[in-house]
Amino acid sequence: MKFFIIITLALCLYIILDILLNNQMWEANTVLTVYLQEHQFPGEKELFLFFSYSLFAMPGIALIAFLFFDNKLGALLYACLIQAVFAENSILKNIYHQARPYFIEDQIQPYECNKEYGKPSGHAMSSSAMCFLVPCIIFPVILKDQSNYKYPFYFRVIIISIVTAWTFMTGLSRVFMGVHSFGQILLGWVYTAYTIIIYLRYFHTPISNYIKQCLQPGSQGVSSNVIKGVGLFAFGWTCLSILLFEFNHEVFLDESEVEGWLNALYQKCENQTTHYNINSPQVLHNICFSLSLYIWFPFSFLLGIKLSKGIYNENQFSINYKLLNFWQKLSRVLIFLLLLSTLVPIILIKYQNTYAEAFGKILPISILSGLIITYIYSQILNYFKLTIEGDFIQISPSLVSTPEGYKASELGNSILLLNYAKSLQLNTFVHNKVIKGLDIFGQSITLNINRQKTYTTIFGGLSSILIIAILIAFFQSNIISFFKKTGVIFSTQTSFDPNPDKIVMNIQNYMAAFSIEQSNFVDKPLFNITIEQRYYQRDNQGNLIKQINYLQLEPCTLDHFQLVLNQPDYDFESEYYKLQLNQWLCPQKDFQFTIQGTFTSNSFDFIRVIVSDCDDTQSGYQNWKPTCASQSSQAEYLNAHESFKLQIYQVNNVVNPNSPKQYYQSYLDGEMYFTFIPQKLSRSANLFFRKYQFQNDDSLLPFQSINQKELVVRQSVDYRDLTEIGRQGDKNYAIVYLRRSQFSEYINRRFTKIDELLSFLGGFLQIMIAGFGIFIMYYNKLQLQIELSNKLFNFPEKYGKAKIKNNQVQQTLESSMYNDSKFIINSEQGASKATLIIDKEKCTITKSIFKLFEQSQRLKLSLKSLINHLSFKLIFNNDETKLFQKAMDTVDQNLDIQEILYQLQEIFKLKALILKKQQITLFNFTPKPNLTLKDEEQVPNRLMFEQTLSEDEKKGSQKDELISELYNAWVEIKSDKTQNVCQYELNQRLNQGLGGEIQQIFSDYAETENNLKKQKENSQQKRLIELQTL
Repeated sequence: MKFFIIITLALCLYIILDILLNNQMWEANTVLTVYLQEHQFPGEKELFLFFSYSLFAMPGIALIAFLFFDNKLGALLYACLIQAVFAENSILKNIYHQARPYFIEDQIQPYECNKEYGKPSGHAMSSSAMCFLVPCIIFPVILKDQSNYKYPFYFRVIIISIVTAWTFMTGLSRVFMGVHSFGQILLGWVYTAYTIIIYLRYFHTPISNYIKQCLQPGSQGVSSNVIKGVGLFAFGWTCLSILLFEFNHEVFLDESEVEGWLNALYQKCENQTTHYNINSPQVLHNICFSLSLYIWFPFSFLLGIKLSKGIYNENQFSINYKLLNFWQKLSRVLIFLLLLSTLVPIILIKYQNTYAEAFGKILPISILSGLIITYIYSQILNYFKLTIEGDFIQISPSLVSTPEGYKASELGNSILLLNYAKSLQLNTFVHNKVIKGLDIFGQSITLNINRQKTYTTIFGGLSSILIIAILIAFFQSNIISFFKKTGVIFSTQTSFDPNPDKIVMNIQNYMAAFSIEQSNFVDKPLFNITIEQRYYQRDNQGNLIKQINYLQLEPCTLDHFQLVLNQPDYDFESEYYKLQLNQWLCPQKDFQFTIQGTFTSNSFDFIRVIVSDCDDTQSGYQNWKPTCASQSSQAEYLNAHESFKLQIYQVNNVVNPNSPKQYYQSYLDGEMYFTFIPQKLSRSANLFFRKYQFQNDDSLLPFQSINQKELVVRQSVDYRDLTEIGRQGDKNYAIVYLRRSQFSEYINRRFTKIDELLSFLGGFLQIMIAGFGIFIMYYNKLQLQIELSNKLFNFPEKYGKAKIKNNQVQQTLESSMYNDSKFIINSEQGASKATLIIDKEKCTITKSIFKLFEQSQRLKLSLKSLINHLSFKLIFNNDETKLFQKAMDTVDQNLDIQEILYQLQEIFKLKALILKKQQITLFNFTPKPNLTLKDEEQVPNRLMFEQTLSEDEKKGSQKDELISELYNAWVEIKSDKTQNVCQYELNQRLNQGLGGEIQQIFSDYAETENNLKKQKENSQQKRLIELQTL
């Protein structure tokens, strides 16, 4: 802890010094850069450009280490840390928002045109991190002694010197090219040094060990809490980036100053053809904000590990990689490069909006690249059978957990229970309480909005489509492999038995060929080869009863090797003739070996192969009639070769339970040689054979379809050899025992079940929904609250704006009334003309009232309101955001069940105050409303008005009907002469609640209607007078 405090204080001290000496370092850097550019020697520019661009070659080291070396986890952690340094640099640049030297200083010419801020230097931070982390993380053996290797001290000094010099030259090149001041370079080095030291001292070893532990066989993998924690950190980082971006855009930046910077960029850079502005995504705070989202790469890295459910066996890659041929190695590299190339279209997309650039380009690249490296690449290698032990990550299907499903008998049991209940004639209580309580299909009771059970938005719909598209894109290979039966899940168990059971070996599962290394062994052998089947039985007294059976040998033919003759991708027939196996001896085709137990077991069966002197006088063989070679031939061979050799070929099996179809393959095991010299050197060996018991489930449904397979396998470790000095009385010169191993292998294999596939897809879908759903649900919740607020409340605008808009409505109405007054109704105009004027007035009142509604202010979700809401009212806390927050709080309060119940109680109280007990009784027994096929007459309300504003099909007749009903109701209440005092006061309150604007419109309309009516009566009277005069 002391070290952390000291190094943090040192960082803070340097930051303070950097702030205090910022102007002095800037001025000194200007002098230095101008001097370097004016006094450069030939080739200096190219030299510094080389060091500057070498930064982009460093990730290639991590790529090579990931593809071809053992420390793949180190290479990936290196990549994660570099991405984190990129994101850190982008955040810091938006904090300092300092220009590059060539933006400001006219005498400095840029040799490279970087467009973002300059402080701290991104090249300084990235190059120092890349250079120093290579020996620290990717190749730690360079700096730290390993158990298997140790570099000399001078070599380590050379490496550190090269790394330091390279970092220094990269920083100096940035000063020379005019894109950074040395103060910006030094600050970048300090921040990187702090980050690297803290990470290596406190985090690297725990993180590395945790990931290795999570990728061990039988481990549960990366914890979901770790994924959530890293995701929450990345989300918080993104929020901080957004805040800094908005602060730069709204507060920190002077637009005129920025315009000068961008003019310098356009004028000084020869290859710059676009004149950027302050809102261009490629410059300054905009690009810094986008690059800060590289912080999501570590999250996708851990997410890919979680999804892969594989293992990582460090230090095994190099051994197994050497076993691959050239085309397999090339295929692995090409697959990886092809997967990375899928990101190229995203990289080439150019957006004109900063948020689109960040979330449509940088964020997908960060997440997809991590998933490609850790998850998709391993899945494809496994699909093409190119995965090897030591890969990151090696797919291990045995680690996949099997979800438990419902038993098929549960439905039948429920039906039997129901029949039993009916047979006992359960009473009404049992039917209503017990049976209904067992209903698992009960419908939840919910409220609706806009005649829908859930509130949906276009953003939520598009997000759902995107999630489904991503799900289909990612898992189409899983679905295809499911139907092709290529996804195998297996478990292996090694069992030890002190008294192993019997194995029967015959031509169906085993074959062996024996020979003495000589020419023409079948016709003129130098020695005899005898095979004994021995049975040892131990009785209760411990006596050993032995039984020996001699087995026949015969010259080998192709028919003896039917087990390997039809193996795919194995040309055994050519190998048979190449090895001249027709000159070897094999057991007869109907042979049967039995091996079981050990010497201490009650039953001990084994095979004994003996090499002894050749004797053709005995008729021990039925199908082999050799003529023994002479003693002189034996002596000549011994003088020429110094020893004799017993050779054995055996049919063995290699087991690959992960393979969907050919999970085992029979092959001809390599020769076993046992050299011997009669009476001088004798050999004995024990070969142990294991039983592999396979239990294969071929069904894709949640039901088993088992077929079993038993193999006989001799592993390379199942071998014991003994060499002895021969004796004069020896008659057996070499003895080989075929025995039963005490180890047995039991393997359960099955294909991916349909319920597992659905569970896997559903689980990933839930992860995506949980990851993205937080933001989508939060957005939908805000939109729901906003819509409810707009439907339930009015939001009065500022006084000035409201006054202007009210005047506009009033002027529009007066203007229309003035124009209408120009229509002179004379004697020649009929009733139709008057009707036209009245219709025009009705049209005018409709427009006026709806214009009044349309001009009412509506609450909207602005960026400031969102930031204020997320920052707990700390940022942008002005009147607009306060009103927004108050609306959200009010809606939440009104939706509170306690508030709703309280309002209902108030209604009951009001009913009790107004009505007597007898009246309440009559009120409670009023009939329910009738529901028929006829359209029911609806009483208009304000909500119906607002709904017609957004529905085009209702802007015609329905608007007129609503206005007409509202106006008629107002006229009737206004002109009612029979109302008593109480009703009059109530009507006055209703008029006041209607609003002064609507009352004014109705009053003006009524006055106009009365004037028109008087004009009509006057015109009629005038016409009658004219008729009377005629």
